[in-house]
Amino acid sequence: MKLEAVCFDIDGTLYPKWQTSLYLLPSLFPSPFLAIKYQMFRRGIRRNPDEGGEAQSHAEFLEKQATLMGSSVERVERQFYKKWRSSFKKIKAYPQVRETFEWLKGLSLKVAILSDFPIEEKLTTLGVADLVDFAICSEQSGYLKPHPKPFLEVSQALGVDPSAILYVGDSYSKDIEGANGVGMYSALIGSGKKRGATFTFSDYNEFKKKFENYFCKGERC
Repeated sequence: MKLEAVCFDIDGTLYPKWQTSLYLLPSLFPSPFLAIKYQMFRRGIRRNPDEGGEAQSHAEFLEKQATLMGSSVERVERQFYKKWRSSFKKIKAYPQVRETFEWLKGLSLKVAILSDFPIEEKLTTLGVADLVDFAICSEQSGYLKPHPKPFLEVSQALGVDPSAILYVGDSYSKDIEGANGVGMYSALIGSGKKRGATFTFSDYNEFKKKFENYFCKGERC
């Protein structure tokens, strides 16, 4: 089947991971203990997605998250999500990200975004919002990557079969295994090779070269 869409993760994929770590620091306060609980919840829910009951919506996910953290939706919102809206306005994209999106659109491909963290204004800050056909935070599906549901939400929203989508991310366990699990192609940004990814790349110039080698097959891209 011919490729019809490319879907990207954001944090660590469209901009450097160190920026993510830097701008997450304010959310350690006022309660470092709550921050630890947040991380424990995220790790636990990836291992056992239906712990605390199945979440059918973003609201149900946030309620389950707060309950399993022993907190409230409002408190979690104040310490984490509210601060991130301000902090992540400072992120800077990797070189050639916008040019890569423009290139993909020039190939008549749909471009989508799937991120575990709230998207908010990130796409505008990164300068690609006008090139994205669909964007979703995995929490909106009620699950986190690598659960199949957020990946399938992208497929459904685009009207494209998973087998005609390439997913691009920086985490092997969340992005590559999640995409492969629903039958998508997968590309991993980072050094070294990882079995299971369709291809790996270190920067977006290399992404275009690897993409051409794999998907164009002698045809002009």
